[in-house]
Amino acid sequence: MDQTAPALTETTGLTRELAAWIAGFAGATPAARLWARHCLLDWAAVTVARSREPLAGMLIEEFGTPDGLCTLVATGNRAALHDAALVNGTLGHSLDFDGVNFLMHDHPTVPVAPVVLALGEALNASGWAVIDAFVAGYEVECAIGAMAGFGHYDQGFHATGTTGIFGAAAAASRLMRLDAERTANALGIAAAPAAGLKSMFGTMTKPFHAGKAASNGLIAARLAARGFTASTEEIETQQGFAATQAPGFEVAPVRPDPGAPFAVESNLFKYHDACYMTHSAIEAIAKLRARHGVVLADLGALTVVGREAVLKVCNIAEPRVLGCRSSSPSAT
Repeated sequence: MDQTAPALTETTGLTRELAAWIAGFAGATPAARLWARHCLLDWAAVTVARSREPLAGMLIEEFGTPDGLCTLVATGNRAALHDAALVNGTLGHSLDFDGVNFLMHDHPTVPVAPVVLALGEALNASGWAVIDAFVAGYEVECAIGAMAGFGHYDQGFHATGTTGIFGAAAAASRLMRLDAERTANALGIAAAPAAGLKSMFGTMTKPFHAGKAASNGLIAARLAARGFTASTEEIETQQGFAATQAPGFEVAPVRPDPGAPFAVESNLFKYHDACYMTHSAIEAIAKLRARHGVVLADLGALTVVGREAVLKVCNIAEPRVLGCRSSSPSAT
C-alpha cells in the first residue's frame, strides 16, 4: 500500500488548525466535564489496582525520588514532573482495564490523565482547569485517531502510544495556556517520538507505551513553552506522522459543529480487565451461563467468531506469562 497516497501537502494545515483550537478552547460543557470526571475516577481506580505489582516497583526504583515534585498514585512515592507522568501512565494501562473510544481506536484517558494531574499539581491549577485540559487533550487524540482510521492500527501501531502523545501534548499546552504558535510546535515536537508497537502486547512494554506517550507529550509542551521549535505541519506533511504511520489518513475539519458532544462523551468503560475486543465474547458466555445454566463440563466445543482485526490482537493459541500480568489478588 502506498503510505503517501493522501495528498497531505495540499491540506490547509491540520497541525496549526488543531493548535488554534487548543489555544482558543474556552472550556468544556457541563456534560463533557461530568464524563471527564468519570474517566479520571476510572483511571485512578485501575492505577491503584497495579500500584503494588512488580511493574510498579521497577518503575519507582528507576524514576522515583523522595523530593520529587509530583505524586505517584497510591504508592506513597514521588517523582519529577515528567517521570510522574511516565510512571502513572504506565501503571494506569498495565491492567488493561482503562476505558476505550472507537474514535481513537484505543485508550484515550491513560496518556492524558497522568499529564493533567502531574502538571496540575506542579502548577497548583484548579480542578476545573485540570478537567478542561483533559477534555481538550482527549478531543485532539480522538480527532487524529478518527482521521487515521483503521489503517494506523492495522499497520501494527499501538494508538495509545502514538496518537495518545498528541493528546498529552494538547492537554499540557492547554493547561499552560500556550498560544497557537507554541502549541503547534508542541504538537510537532510530540510527533517525533510518537511510538508504540502492537507486537509488544502481553508484555510490560505495552503499558509503557502509554507512560511514554504521557511523558513525551508533556515534555513536548514544556519545551515548546520555552521556545523549542519543530515543524508546525508535522501531522500532515510528507514524511510526517500521517504519511509514515497512517495509510489512508483522511484530513477532516476540527470540531466543525461547536455544539456537538465532545469525544469524551463517547468513552466506553470496561467491565473486564482484558482487551475490549474480547468483551463481547465474555459477555455472551456470561449470558449463556446465566440463562441456560451451561457450565464448562457441558461443552464439547465452543466457537467464537470475530473479525480479522480481533485475531491479530486476541487470538493467542498458547498463552505465555511474559511478565505483565500477575497471579496476585490485586490483579484479578
